[in-house]
Amino acid sequence: LPVPSSPAKSTPGPPTLGLKEIEVARAYVDASRAPSTQRAYRADWERFAAWCRTRGAEPLPASPALLAVYLSFLAHDGLAPPSIARALAAIAYTHQRAGQVPPHRGPQGTVVTEALAGIRRSRSGAPDRKLPADADIVMQLLWSIQGDDLAALRDRALIAFGMALAARRSELDRKST
Repeated sequence: LPVPSSPAKSTPGPPTLGLKEIEVARAYVDASRAPSTQRAYRADWERFAAWCRTRGAEPLPASPALLAVYLSFLAHDGLAPPSIARALAAIAYTHQRAGQVPPHRGPQGTVVTEALAGIRRSRSGAPDRKLPADADIVMQLLWSIQGDDLAALRDRALIAFGMALAARRSELDRKST
């Protein structure tokens, strides 16, 4: 009996992708971050790159020591810890998009996380807490609203419901809905 021959194994070459397929994939990749986040990351990256240029340093890939100094610079310049953390996220994101390991994830990267922890610790303090509105304050607010038109009725209702629900101002603000 003749032995059937096995089909020749071919080594696949690079995939053939259409321009439209690539554009669709790029749109999904770009949609992974909100437009506002993308704008903030772009601004943070440009600020970091400009800071590096003035010091003759390469921003990509950035060394962990350079990034720790930059974050310390931001803290000394008065930026709040959440803004500094966002700058770190933007720098890490840009490194990842360029196929590089983010500085705080590589060797000696702990210097970056320790600098950020030190910044947070040095800035930590009790947050400014606002006193809650008690019944007397709510009554004063209700009496201060003049008129019987629809807007005045709405404002009184919002204040009364807000007190009854123990809601925050941001939860009642009609602009946030």
